[in-house]
Amino acid sequence: MGSVLISDANGCWLLNDLVRKHSWHPKLNAGSVHSTQIMAILFLHIPKAAGTYVDSCVRQANIRSAHEVSNVNALSAAINAKSSYIAGHFVFEHLTKVAEDWSDYKLVTLIRNPIDRFLSDANYHVEILKRGGDFLRKHSDYWQKMICMTHAAIRQSQPDGLVELDHLHDIMLNEYLAMRMLPQSTLELVKSSSVSEASMLIDETLKSYKLVGVVEKGGAGQLLDTVSMELGIDFADSKPNRNSSVNYISWASIDAKTVSTLRSSRVSNLLYLKILGEPIDGDHVEPSWDHVNRRAMDVYMQTSAYMNKPVEKLPDI
Repeated sequence: MGSVLISDANGCWLLNDLVRKHSWHPKLNAGSVHSTQIMAILFLHIPKAAGTYVDSCVRQANIRSAHEVSNVNALSAAINAKSSYIAGHFVFEHLTKVAEDWSDYKLVTLIRNPIDRFLSDANYHVEILKRGGDFLRKHSDYWQKMICMTHAAIRQSQPDGLVELDHLHDIMLNEYLAMRMLPQSTLELVKSSSVSEASMLIDETLKSYKLVGVVEKGGAGQLLDTVSMELGIDFADSKPNRNSSVNYISWASIDAKTVSTLRSSRVSNLLYLKILGEPIDGDHVEPSWDHVNRRAMDVYMQTSAYMNKPVEKLPDI
């Protein structure tokens, strides 16, 4: 089992440390996990990071759950209803605004290599355009415009067209991870802090998470193991869905713009490196943000699954 951060009152553990402490293994004890107090799960679902896979498994379990929770009102309603499992595209900032006490909930999430997550997201929106009809009409005029611009710019290979995608990158890539996982006040403080100060601020927020799984390290399975242990659910017979998209857009197609935006997302870069347990202090010298960004880019390039993926023919509009 790969390693993944788990935070509790004693600090951060690895998931396999937790398994050893409780003498528990999901494949051996699935279905027979019971505790004196059933805990509750808050799943902060970052888009295109295996969340649909996890969520579809839980939907098949007979528990009180709330899905597709994406704003403060929906989050408050789900907590008030005492749902055992709450999942959706809400962000940490929403948790700071709910009046309800969510201290009984264990906050979990999954993260993914930003290159892969962004390209998957962009491909997903091209797929929306291809499907058309009612599915497309569910999305705002803004997103329809962004989808069309993405498609047209890449299909026609016009460099000038890529410049028009600034807003798309801002929404889907620029500080995307930090914006979802950190409270807004922390994000703003980190932006103006030194790397060492930023690192400590991020650590404080990570203590709020029970588990942060990394998709490339088997994080989806690890998250399901944790949900199974906390809620006593047997996922052995689950038939999960995967929200996958055809690979229309390659890394090479948006290389320069994506690299530039990634390099400017220094808080997300530091957050990602810390979750992966990557060292950021170089030769024991106070690291600069440039140092963090360079190390992050090395990790992204090494672990991106899109680097050598074949590209399908883009759909006609």
